[in-house]
Amino acid sequence: MIGERVRLFRVLRKYTQTQVGLACGVKQGTISKVERGRYPPSASLLARLAQVLDCEVAVLTAPPPPDKPLYTIQVNTGPDPAPPPPPPAEPLEGDAAPEAPDDPAGPDAPPPAPDAPAAP
Repeated sequence: MIGERVRLFRVLRKYTQTQVGLACGVKQGTISKVERGRYPPSASLLARLAQVLDCEVAVLTAPPPPDKPLYTIQVNTGPDPAPPPPPPAEPLEGDAAPEAPDDPAGPDAPPPAPDAPAAP
């Protein structure tokens, strides 16, 4: 019963067993065993699971309602959402800042006459 609820909340939160295990300080295999009812979690592990899965310990340990299924999981078979774009690259220490573009007239061109319009 506890294992089914752990799995339900893990799947709803879109966490892997490995992610939950790392967050709880146990191996992925331990989470797998808890979900399959092969390993009864200690009180401290239950508290960590509840915290990671964002639920109350009582929700994980409550008896099932009579004659009702605990849950049904509906799998979305649509396309996966696109991953977020990568962050912009920051210059590494020691990299020169980009230089301003050169004057279109060139560095050796004389300055414009005071009455002349500026070059386009």
